[in-house]
Amino acid sequence: MTKPHYTLVNGEHVHFRRTQMLLWSVIAGLLGAGFIAGLYFGILQANWHLFTLKPWWDGLFKQAWWPTYRHTAFRDIPEPAFATMGVMTLLAKPKYWKSRVSTWRLAYTPLLVIVLTFALGIAGTWLLNYAFGRPVLATAHIGDLLLGFVVGKIMHFLWAPVGATIQGNILDDKADKAARTKKIPFAIRWPVLPPVIRERFADMYRASKQVAYNLFSEDHTTLRKWVVGGLAVVFTLVTALGLVGHYWVGTGHTIPFIMPV
Repeated sequence: MTKPHYTLVNGEHVHFRRTQMLLWSVIAGLLGAGFIAGLYFGILQANWHLFTLKPWWDGLFKQAWWPTYRHTAFRDIPEPAFATMGVMTLLAKPKYWKSRVSTWRLAYTPLLVIVLTFALGIAGTWLLNYAFGRPVLATAHIGDLLLGFVVGKIMHFLWAPVGATIQGNILDDKADKAARTKKIPFAIRWPVLPPVIRERFADMYRASKQVAYNLFSEDHTTLRKWVVGGLAVVFTLVTALGLVGHYWVGTGHTIPFIMPV
């Protein structure tokens, strides 16, 4: 069966599509890893002065295995796992374009995915370091990356419809507005966004021109907009904190009033 070839709003195919997809894969992976790094750094490492959990977290267990678990299970494995989910979500295949989940699933699935990823991280840490009496791989970091990739693939089955729904809800309004005003957003007309997002927008744009725009449809409820907007803001802030914590503080620098503890 021949795969459909999706085009842009102007009917043309994306130029240098593979190159753009590769570049966006790197960016999406960085954002995904930055998000989990932000959770770890912001909650368990940073000193917010009103509270800091780092001393408690570092000394939660006195056993010799605790440093391995707190680093590997809650950071080293989840980072590549969320990097994998980030790539697969931002560059979602067309088979997910029609996905639409309920508002409540939008709200609880991110927390569920985080909890399950940490749980699999704990199991993976045991498997890599203690199940066979010694580390499975000579280079532990390789094992963390490989297992993180597997965890990310597993979690993607749960997250993919939710990520596609969030992306779709954001694009819905833009496509409907563009269909009414005949003005295509700059980021869609030019290669500012990933090719799959620009192609999905074009698909929505063409569909929007064929149906009456309904301001009060289920896809435009106020609650859903707040949930989607809130998730976007939280993700942006946490990811920014994670990137700063990982690549700035992690290389020996400090952040005034936050690090060091």
